[in-house]
Amino acid sequence: MTMFSVGDLTINWLQSLNVIILVRFLMGFTAPILLCSSYNLCMEICELRYRSLYGILNGLPWGLATVLYGAVAYFVRDWRWLQFTNALLCVLILPLMWCLDESPRWLAVNGRTKQALAVIRSAERLNMSALPSDEHLISVLVSTHESSVGFGKTDRTNLQVLILEISTLFHKAIRERVLIMWFMFVVATMIFYGLSMAPVSYSVNPFVYMMLTGLMEIPGYTFPAPIIARAGRRWPTALSYATSGVSLGLLAWTAPEIVWLVMTLAMIGKLCISMAFQIIYLYAVELLPTEIRSTGIGSMVFVSRFGAIVSPFIIDTLGSSVPWAPSLLFGMLSLVAVPLCLRLPETLGQPVVDTITELTQDKELKREKDENLLRR
Repeated sequence: MTMFSVGDLTINWLQSLNVIILVRFLMGFTAPILLCSSYNLCMEICELRYRSLYGILNGLPWGLATVLYGAVAYFVRDWRWLQFTNALLCVLILPLMWCLDESPRWLAVNGRTKQALAVIRSAERLNMSALPSDEHLISVLVSTHESSVGFGKTDRTNLQVLILEISTLFHKAIRERVLIMWFMFVVATMIFYGLSMAPVSYSVNPFVYMMLTGLMEIPGYTFPAPIIARAGRRWPTALSYATSGVSLGLLAWTAPEIVWLVMTLAMIGKLCISMAFQIIYLYAVELLPTEIRSTGIGSMVFVSRFGAIVSPFIIDTLGSSVPWAPSLLFGMLSLVAVPLCLRLPETLGQPVVDTITELTQDKELKREKDENLLRR
């Protein structure tokens, strides 16, 4: 957070384009880390009954900030002052980092039992609740660590730990989940940023368009909360991708002169892809065990950047030659994500799994139950 804040506050005063690009690279490198870490921390300490609500509303500030950004950009046209004005928010956020505790789940998986116990006791006092004795809690924390892969063992170098974490993403228990999520993240990112950069292609006012896209994100980051709390994660995600795909497919065949219809279809696409984007963050957290969750989510965000990289080329390069092609491509990719999403297991009401061992055991128990039912 410190590196991002310093870069955000100083980049607008730099004179060398090469230095600006370097600082932007460092900010782009740290931003996904901030997003993943903060989201994982929120979900790992969140009570099960509130996970759907917090998992979705967590993205609401993003939508509000997008609306605010469009409004501020309308009045502050110089990019340096626009950058500095928005960067001032970092001054407010940075001190709050020292008020956060580490995730007790992560501490337990990595064998830091005493620290995990201290965080749990702090939460107990804050919530005025009563928990079992220290001995019982320590036994649970120790058993969690013992069943983990053990990324943090002292006899491994940092490079060995990194290689082990990456290779574990392809463990047979989670490999399909990771690969499907990679594709869904790439598609969501490509469409999300592609639509955000498309006002020129759609021949509309860029400031109004930016504010409208932000307004569409607000219901996208609120409406899914009660829906996924009742209907689960899988079908709402699939329907969000499907609706976005249909609206963008229709947009490809809509005449640009019919501005109201173009804007309506584009906003529906942005609303639905925003819903899908926010749900898959929560979905991914619930699909991955704690010991591999940060690496897994980080890999998904990393892979999704390729969608962000190609989206301006799709909008500008491809769109300038074949105006309807970007919308059609976005729509087709969104529809491809639907059957893949339906291959994922439902996680509604399920406790977060801490280790791959637990996940494997759960699968074996489920298989035994299914076999018993078939015998009957």
